[in-house]
Amino acid sequence: ILCMKQEEKYPSSISESCDMPIVKIIKQFKKTENCYYIGERKKQRYMYKYMDIETAIKCLKGQNVMFVEPTLWPDKYESRFYTANYSKILGESQDVIPRLYACCFTFSKASEAAWKTYSYEKTGIASRCVQFRINKRLFREALNMHAKDNDCKIYEGPIDYSLTDDQINRLHLPSSGYLYDSIFNNNFSFHNYLSLLLIKRQAFNYENEYRYFIVPNDGKANDRTFPTIPWSSMIVDVKVDKKCSDIEIEILSTYLKENGIEIEPTRFDLYSNPDSRITIGKDETD
Repeated sequence: ILCMKQEEKYPSSISESCDMPIVKIIKQFKKTENCYYIGERKKQRYMYKYMDIETAIKCLKGQNVMFVEPTLWPDKYESRFYTANYSKILGESQDVIPRLYACCFTFSKASEAAWKTYSYEKTGIASRCVQFRINKRLFREALNMHAKDNDCKIYEGPIDYSLTDDQINRLHLPSSGYLYDSIFNNNFSFHNYLSLLLIKRQAFNYENEYRYFIVPNDGKANDRTFPTIPWSSMIVDVKVDKKCSDIEIEILSTYLKENGIEIEPTRFDLYSNPDSRITIGKDETD
């Protein structure tokens, strides 16, 4: 079923005829030689990165973004297939499950959960959430340059929310039947592995998440990596939590301008009040 290129350690595509609910087709982008997309290609021009202001300032100062190993993800459901023992199906051959780094974005520009999550457990100045709207193509091109200089490949794709909690819990068991067979039988490969790392519980489907992977060609990773990102070329809008103080906005504005980003952050209020009390049935000319 899996049609793999033998000359590639981490192949770029599988057969178009694969009828698998979880394992996704991987294809190479035509204009970025080190970048691949997993499954359905999203045509959105922009994506969003949420973080607290302190982290945003660190990204701007360092001209980078943090990718982490999935072992550091707070939700252990997401890392269960990264930390799993594959010896029963792979034996001593572990090349198809390399260590890697990941970074998460979203296509949701008005996500209540994101605004709350990225300032959790933090207090004080620069703890509020900030949202960067980012040109997706330019971000990919920056990662492509990182891959050229650091002997790695870049993979990106949307999160798969199709499985129930019970299916995720039992997916690794042969008794789960077709789901197990479609993923872990028939020559388990790098494609299967990356597809598993895109699985997330249905309770989180409101996140509309999009994920990037950096996969070192030697299959080794160590906690974190910080690819260089020229933010001034790709950030097109900046919003901050409505509760941000003037001094917080001033500090963020200073770092934006120092890095060539002539954008004034604007406050975002998901719960802004309507202008006035409405009258049902009222004509616009009344």
